[in-house]
Amino acid sequence: MSVRVQYVANKGALKQIANSGDVQTVCLRGAASVIPAATALSGGTYRSDVRPGKFRCHARATTVRGDPGSFWKEARSHALRHVTPRIY
Repeated sequence: MSVRVQYVANKGALKQIANSGDVQTVCLRGAASVIPAATALSGGTYRSDVRPGKFRCHARATTVRGDPGSFWKEARSHALRHVTPRIY
């Protein structure tokens, strides 16, 4: 005889955990780990940031705004596409 089991996720708590400061720190560490390799490939200047999202935090590495040289170096080399983040 089988027993039916149902799982109901606490979506509110999951959102809080996924956007918590500790998880944002891990996400930011991953984005920051890409910067040295991207700089070595293209010679551009990069920065990383993290922001909370609707369901989880979002981290990214981008060229520095206001520096057109970095923008064009990234456009030519696509350095951010060729590097893998190291989180741990």
